[in-house]
Amino acid sequence: MSRVIAELTMAGLAGLQPEFEFTRDPQSRLPVLSLGRAINDYELAAALADE
Repeated sequence: MSRVIAELTMAGLAGLQPEFEFTRDPQSRLPVLSLGRAINDYELAAALADE
């Protein structure tokens, strides 16, 4: 089931063409999907203030 969800997620993201990286965790061997970029505390506060 989780494999199907992961495949559907990847297919959906491929249509949007965002920046993402698909890797495997070296310890657990589980898939890891990294989207976008890391943000700092100030960017988070600004985004929350906009809502």
